[in-house]
Amino acid sequence: MSNPSNFTLNEILARKAEARRVRANLSFAEKIRIVEKMRERLAPFKAVRDKNKAGAASQETVRR
Repeated sequence: MSNPSNFTLNEILARKAEARRVRANLSFAEKIRIVEKMRERLAPFKAVRDKNKAGAASQETVRR
């Protein structure tokens, strides 16, 4: 695989456009599967974010 820093802006935009075309041709069920997989991959990050939000909210309550 090529080094991403070697791509030109036009190459990057062309790849993005191609990916959009591919995704547009997927069935609704396939798109839902993709979203579910993304949610699974992002779940640990969401848990950390929610924990940080809860901690920040409790600290804000203490400050008042």
